[in-house]
Amino acid sequence: MIIAIIIGRGGSKGFPGKNFYKINNHPIMAYPIIAASRSCNVDGVYFSTEDSRLKNIAKSYGADIIDRPLELATDAALGEDVFIHAYNQIYVDDIIYDYNNKTDVEFALLMFANAPGITSWMIDEMIELIRENAKIDDSIDSICTVSKYNMFSPSRMRRFDGLSGTKLLPYTNDYANATCDRDSTEDAYIYDCSCAIVRPRCLENIEEGLPPQRWLGRRNILGYKQTDPILDIDYEWQVGHVKWWLDRNWM
Repeated sequence: MIIAIIIGRGGSKGFPGKNFYKINNHPIMAYPIIAASRSCNVDGVYFSTEDSRLKNIAKSYGADIIDRPLELATDAALGEDVFIHAYNQIYVDDIIYDYNNKTDVEFALLMFANAPGITSWMIDEMIELIRENAKIDDSIDSICTVSKYNMFSPSRMRRFDGLSGTKLLPYTNDYANATCDRDSTEDAYIYDCSCAIVRPRCLENIEEGLPPQRWLGRRNILGYKQTDPILDIDYEWQVGHVKWWLDRNWM
């Protein structure tokens, strides 16, 4: 059994209504639902939200709804807590299996409503990769989509001095070999939040996970490289980038 959990809430400080925003005739939130539903391996697609409009849209695209508590729908709420709530709720409500029978779930797909950079064929490739690797090494915890952003490598970043507030300092000490060439240091990848496929133990033992995304586990995390870089959308200026990605990858 493989389940997909997609989370989204009604409020947003950076880009209000981002989950409803339409790109190429679909709201942003629909893309991860469609991708999971079209996968050859996913058995159930669940959408966790507190917002009635989001619930209606998710239902129209075929997702089952998990009611997200209001305390988990604030700016301060952590995604890991929302994923854990949804994962446990699937069993508490007896949507698929008995609460004490979690071993029936092979993997859980963890996705965000504002991260449309995923397709069904990508999901199926990721599942195949983690299955193959887990057969060889049982310590494999998860696989997640990653995008290369060398222009934002930590070796190129700077921060303000906390005392003066105006003096710029290197963000890390790992900049000795960096130059103005963005590719002068090791490639820099970021988990772009499009999709993470995790073993159930990652959610059941979240306190053991590696911050900041503890749902990925901590022992062995595999990376699935995006051909075209993408990120979850939090600001309106990202719309053009997301449309570019969807035009190149969505079928």
